Amino acid sequence: MSSRAQVPRNLQAALPFKSKPKNQSKQKDKTYEQKRAVVLEKEQKAAVTLMQQLNTIRAAKAKKRTETQTRRRAEHEKKRAKEAAGRAVHTKVRQLFLPGGRGLGWGLRNRAYETVA
Repeated sequence: MSSRAQVPRNLQAALPFKSKPKNQSKQKDKTYEQKRAVVLEKEQKAAVTLMQQLNTIRAAKAKKRTETQTRRRAEHEKKRAKEAAGRAVHTKVRQLFLPGGRGLGWGLRNRAYETVA
């Protein structure tokens, strides 16, 4: 059992009676429902067992799905980083060796890629 939240007195005065905290003593005796044990019938027990099994399967599938998604996401990020690096090299070559978008000839371009990469 957790203790009740302490409400400041000035705030308690502003609250309507319904919302004010009440001094309730702890229950001394168990209630009727607490005294009686719940015994499930055969069909009810089978239904509960089936639901537990279904929930376990569903949770396992969800866990597997999230693991595969994270693995795919990591692979995709690697691929994107590799593509970005290639794009950066290409951009660098264009900036250094291809002023104004005019080519300097294929031989120079190939050597430019080798020097930048």
